[in-house]
Amino acid sequence: MMQFQIPENHPAIEGHFPGEPIVPAVLILDEVLRLTRITRPNVQVFAIKRAKFLAVLRPLDLCWLSLDWRSDEVADFRCVSNEIPIASGVLQFRPRIPMQST
Repeated sequence: MMQFQIPENHPAIEGHFPGEPIVPAVLILDEVLRLTRITRPNVQVFAIKRAKFLAVLRPLDLCWLSLDWRSDEVADFRCVSNEIPIASGVLQFRPRIPMQST
């Protein structure tokens, strides 16, 4: 589990939406992917099998992110802020392929 917070001055916030800023879904997914790299550095995301965005996340809201690994290939994610579910979904993984030098 980890927590994250998107700052008000993040470049993506300006366009989402002036006067009523919200955190774009892609930034939430980016945090999900960051957590997977921390917890399982030997795998990479192969597919986002499902992603549901259930409520609005505002800049500066503290969000808790958790991963529940069903297997080495599949994990459920959940994002919660102020006890409100923000996002959830299922990720599929495969072993990380080492970069080859040329």
